Amino acid sequence: MADIFLSYAREDRAHVERLSIELANRGWSVWWDRQLYAGEAFSNEIELQLKAADCVIVVWSPHSLRSHFVLDEAGVAIKRGTLLPILFHEPEAPLGYRQLQAVNLTDWFDSGDEQPFRELCRAITRKLNPHDSSVASSPPASSGSASRAPTSANNAVTAGVLASLVVLVSLGWFVSSFGDAVWFGSTPSGGERDPIAPRTSSSTTDVEAPPPSSFQPSPDPPDRATPDTQVTEGAGVPLSEPPAPQSPALASLTLRVSPETAIVSLDGERLPSAQQQLDELSPGRDLLLRAKAAGFYTQQTMVRLQPGERRTIELALTPMPTTPTPSRPRLIPVTLEDLRASSSQAGTPAPFSIAHTEISQAHYASLVGERPWADCGVESRDEYPAVCVSWLEAVRFCNQLSRSEGRRPAYEIEGKQVTWIRSANGYRLPSEDEWEFAADAGHDRTYVGTDLAEEACRFANVADRSLALQDDSRAALPCEDGFPELSPVAPRSLRANALGLYGMGGNVSEWIWDPPDDAPQLRGVRGASWTSGPRSAQLARATAAREADTRNPRIGFRIAANPD
Repeated sequence: MADIFLSYAREDRAHVERLSIELANRGWSVWWDRQLYAGEAFSNEIELQLKAADCVIVVWSPHSLRSHFVLDEAGVAIKRGTLLPILFHEPEAPLGYRQLQAVNLTDWFDSGDEQPFRELCRAITRKLNPHDSSVASSPPASSGSASRAPTSANNAVTAGVLASLVVLVSLGWFVSSFGDAVWFGSTPSGGERDPIAPRTSSSTTDVEAPPPSSFQPSPDPPDRATPDTQVTEGAGVPLSEPPAPQSPALASLTLRVSPETAIVSLDGERLPSAQQQLDELSPGRDLLLRAKAAGFYTQQTMVRLQPGERRTIELALTPMPTTPTPSRPRLIPVTLEDLRASSSQAGTPAPFSIAHTEISQAHYASLVGERPWADCGVESRDEYPAVCVSWLEAVRFCNQLSRSEGRRPAYEIEGKQVTWIRSANGYRLPSEDEWEFAADAGHDRTYVGTDLAEEACRFANVADRSLALQDDSRAALPCEDGFPELSPVAPRSLRANALGLYGMGGNVSEWIWDPPDDAPQLRGVRGASWTSGPRSAQLARATAAREADTRNPRIGFRIAANPD
């Protein structure tokens, strides 16, 4: 089941599709009805997904306010405590739903303003991780992107408080100026007096007020009392200020990074030099130190300085290998013996072989002659995975590689129509059963190689603590993998899984052959990426679907084949 359920009116479909893609790119699994609502035809599936999701995003728009489906879905979500409302060209949620803060995504949908979307991501993180102490519990500050519907009662209270303050300040000024009771409206002879002026009635039910000359201002209430303040009679002027709190002693940091051409940043701020003395740093908070240089692996670490500390950090970047990238990754056979030893409850495939890494940029470019990742904002490095390759381009690559090595191509391709020739010995994409078994050798672990979130970074490049420092809207695993974004297809610092495969639990998600059961027109994507957090990095949840011609900077692929 998905992390997020999207409820919307069909008139807003185009915007919701964009939202679902962006949320999926953040590493969350998203369910939304890709078809028009059709009464009972989809009601069972919708209800199942609605009740299974931990976060239900309802898009309030002029269209959805009139949709009985959306109102019903929002009602179920608010009872379960999973509702997260957003606004789109609508000033407020409908009656009955205004007690929840809504994120206004109108500017993001219309003009691409990222701030509202980041607020939404932070709200989703809090909703999906309600007991995680590392996730801020208070809603983010907003400059209009998020709105809380005001009530007339709140306005009345605010107005009453302001009016009372004005009256009290005015009264204090008059009293201190004249030292006597002040009369308002009519003269004393008219018998009408200010209700809060000193009383002179001799009635036994009244408390006799002090004479005007001894009038003392009211003391501050307990929560505003100032113990070190002295007050003169009738004035209320402080004679001495309370001592200012002492700031913690500032810290300093000396950096010595090699090579000297490295670009170094601290907490996102680029430093002038790789050899740097930094003084007057605030202690007690995490700072992200990052260094990169051409021909070297990017390195980063978190630094927390103590008050008054003077620390020196020497960081030598690791050079990248100069040897050529192999023409293709090594194929790992999955034998009948491996399959029989499986504890997995998933479908068991026939014996097969699968590549020990994802296809690299160098391999793809050398065979195809194109670099599609260059057009989608991804760094070009030979050892990085080939991304922004569509499913159709991946199957064409498989056929081209098969022909180059004298193998029979596994696919017959006519336009967008692809047929798998299952008897062929050529290269192909793994099936879903093959990928699931290969991901963790059929051991049914939560993450690749482990059941513990704090150990996931030993096997995979996922959303770790350092990524969360750069983007506080992301949920992070409680570990560090050493890579802020993409990593090489076979990094030395990460372990292979039990079959000797790298990247099955992170770095980039991977195309597979099978379409989803409920969407035969789409193609399946399995595995987590470097943006996947504690939930979406789990093997059982690391599943998605895309159009066959979709290019995505977080999706790559690896090859498989029938056993030789």
